Amino acid sequence: MMMKKSGFRNDPLLFILAGIELLFILLLLVRSFRTPFVTELNADAFLDNCRDRENVSVRDERVVFETRDPVDGSQLSDAEYKKISAQNKEKAVSYKYPLRSGGYEIAVLYDSEGGHLDDGIYSQYTTGKLSFISERKQSLLLTQDMVFDDAHDVIKGRIYIPFGSSVTDVQAVLSYEGVGKLEIKNIMLRESVAFRFMQILGFLMLFLVIDLLYLILFSKHKKGRAMAAYLLDHKEIPILILIIIMASVPLFARFLYYGHDLKFHMGRLASLAEGLRDMTFPVRIESAMLNGYGYATPLFYCDIFLYPFALLYLLMVPLRLCYISYVICINALTAYFCWKLFSQMSGDTKTALCATAFYCLNIYRLTDIYARAALGEYTALMFIPLAALGLYRIIKKEVILYTDWLPLAAGMAGIALSHLLSLEMMSITLFIYCLIFIRKDIKGKILAIIKAGVTAVLISLWFLVPLAISMSTIEALAFMNIAPIQSTGGYLVQLFALFVSGYGLSNPGTKDQMSVELGGGFLVIFFAGIIFLIRRFSLKEDEDVKKEFHIMNADFIIGCTAVLFSSVYFPWDALAGIFKDRLEAVSDLMQAIQFPWRYLTVAGISLSVSFVYMVIILKKKSTKLYMALLCLMAAMTFVSLCSFYFDFTQKNREETWLFADNDTMMGTAAEEYMLKEHGSEYILKHPDPGIAEGDGKILGFQKYMGRYYLDVKDMAEGSKLRLPILDYGIYTAADTGTGRIFELSQGEEKDLLLSLPEAYSGRICIYYKEPLLYRLCELISVLTLCMLIFSGLFMKRKQNVTKELTAEKSS
Repeated sequence: MMMKKSGFRNDPLLFILAGIELLFILLLLVRSFRTPFVTELNADAFLDNCRDRENVSVRDERVVFETRDPVDGSQLSDAEYKKISAQNKEKAVSYKYPLRSGGYEIAVLYDSEGGHLDDGIYSQYTTGKLSFISERKQSLLLTQDMVFDDAHDVIKGRIYIPFGSSVTDVQAVLSYEGVGKLEIKNIMLRESVAFRFMQILGFLMLFLVIDLLYLILFSKHKKGRAMAAYLLDHKEIPILILIIIMASVPLFARFLYYGHDLKFHMGRLASLAEGLRDMTFPVRIESAMLNGYGYATPLFYCDIFLYPFALLYLLMVPLRLCYISYVICINALTAYFCWKLFSQMSGDTKTALCATAFYCLNIYRLTDIYARAALGEYTALMFIPLAALGLYRIIKKEVILYTDWLPLAAGMAGIALSHLLSLEMMSITLFIYCLIFIRKDIKGKILAIIKAGVTAVLISLWFLVPLAISMSTIEALAFMNIAPIQSTGGYLVQLFALFVSGYGLSNPGTKDQMSVELGGGFLVIFFAGIIFLIRRFSLKEDEDVKKEFHIMNADFIIGCTAVLFSSVYFPWDALAGIFKDRLEAVSDLMQAIQFPWRYLTVAGISLSVSFVYMVIILKKKSTKLYMALLCLMAAMTFVSLCSFYFDFTQKNREETWLFADNDTMMGTAAEEYMLKEHGSEYILKHPDPGIAEGDGKILGFQKYMGRYYLDVKDMAEGSKLRLPILDYGIYTAADTGTGRIFELSQGEEKDLLLSLPEAYSGRICIYYKEPLLYRLCELISVLTLCMLIFSGLFMKRKQNVTKELTAEKSS
């Protein structure tokens, strides 16, 4: 009690602030249990606005849009569609209704027929859209358009009203594009209770930040003074936070900027959330993708790191914030792993921070995050410094402990579970480093690397085994279309650019091509490295820096070689042609990288390490040159960073991304995991099951909890049904009553064919059945991870006990 009084006297404002925060959280908690708001907009809500209109009417308890002379939009050219659409467009506006602060789920039941495909905007045959407006407070009404397409009869969306606000004049607007027929049955809005609790969590995090800042900057409390003193002794912490913020600047907006693969990864997040909602773990097939046909991205492209953020989306966090949270976490961990690596290498705070800034803020990494939205690749870039830390400890130490090779195992497992092409490049790079640097105690060091490799494989086994089986049994387009790569490499004018582009695509040439360089920091490292090489004879003879020069020189050459590999000047196509006739597997492996600028992944880490050792050498020779190089690196990195952000924010469009819609579920990037070229065109035109052979009636087809249910009646013997499910293998079809298994085969369009050998009526369940081998691999990975965690805790406890005993003896 005396301590509490003493603390209150030292800083009463702190306790008053905490009391206010606690009271606010309690009020929010009580508010969270009130009855959620629910409203339904049926046809009557639009009745007054639809009277005496030509193309819209209210009948049979529906809002109906249709033209006097029906036109099928799927048969029209773009020019014809624009002309007819301009003549027949209509809107229907509902009455006004109030919405209080909160998150709302929207579900619309509708029928759409005869829509037109506009692949540039929405990859479906669409007839209209739903939007929500407010005449007085439109800026507080956070939502986006929901588009009606021919492939579905329900679409879901969300509305968010900021905390402490309310909008009293919300109106639903139904927009008809003037082609085809559109019927709206009802619109249901339901307030989410989960969103209330997520708001509480958000406020708790905000209060935590406010309290920490107050304690450090203003408080006289002894804990506040201790924290401030700790930060003064560990100046790297605020600078690392600054680096993380600088790497995340474009994320601090009410929207996301367009990225090449952003739609694809948003679809992954949303479909993963659907899988978790269906109680599927792990999610092997994205059953919500491609109008319910399913997409096998998780079999080829691991999504384990997305699970926490998919769970956030399930809890009504806007999709944009889920993605932003992911990127900020990646930036934070990347900075942390870099700091651990470079601080151990240099033993110098300034050097480690400068190298960390270069790695985290180099233009290729920022291009991956923002211009390309290459989620898997920039996730792998996070794990590369961790793997490098493990390799550094193995090479440096004579007695290699468990904790020395563990970072290499964790880093390589992380890369494997993030991006396979990065794994390919880093595995080759790791082999080269071993050849160069492992000269003493070869047996012990190789054994440590083998331990790390085996551990990495065991951690990743749950993904690698299904991947290997899928690659050998599933003929996905990604493994069939391997094209030449050299033409998309960078030119000298790009590789040595200081002022860089934040806009463009992965095109050949330089016009409208994205940034394919490391930025100003690379210029500093390159020209400093050239100077060091010119003075190589004197440095080689200098015993004081001989070892550091050897490491710097090797890393510089590897990094510059990787930059050469990333350019248009390296003869990738010629080499692939030479190996094509002799070793086709080598040729395919060379070109599987897809784009040569991916080798900047290797360049980034190698040149960062080279820079660290340049600074170490200069520090021993000249304090002025040492500081000059650090300042020049910081300045040049910052200049390129500002140039990139300016160009990126000026030229890329802004996207809302509050929720995933049916169009997002068609986001397949370059259709790498489709089974047939232009397969999505077939899927758009055939969203429902059909009879391929024989006769009978299809009564219904629905998806529930990740499974498909087909109701049929009076099917003729030997009938075959075409199912709107892509055949990725290991599907099972069984009668829901008797458990009888039916034969499944692959149709001409790579979809499933269901064979009924005799006359049949009933309900059939079709589901993806995970093999026992996959489950066994999952168990091995989980046990390996648990063993590593417990071993690490045991080792840490043992080290603490040893330190305590040593301290007692010395005292």
